[in-house]
Amino acid sequence: MKKPSEHIANSLKFIKSNRRLKDKLLVVEVKQHLVDLFGDIVTEYVTQVRVQDDKLHLYFNSSTLKHQLYHDKVRLMELIHEKIGYKAFTDVLVHG
Repeated sequence: MKKPSEHIANSLKFIKSNRRLKDKLLVVEVKQHLVDLFGDIVTEYVTQVRVQDDKLHLYFNSSTLKHQLYHDKVRLMELIHEKIGYKAFTDVLVHG
């Protein structure tokens, strides 16, 4: 019988090898890091976060925040990659 830690390790390997699960896990991480970077208030303005074709798509209901992040998207991408610990996507697309 396997130890619980072996089950967890096998599950993490499966998640990392499955692209759909990896993207969903990445979305959860990005949402949390957005809160870490901007505070809880960001959850009111972010309507959707998704990863598609190695690009991070951020949807906002605030044109002011969208405009600001559009101009600082390179820095935002660097901050998120720094928090995650690896280069997870090649671009950040900001949508309104």
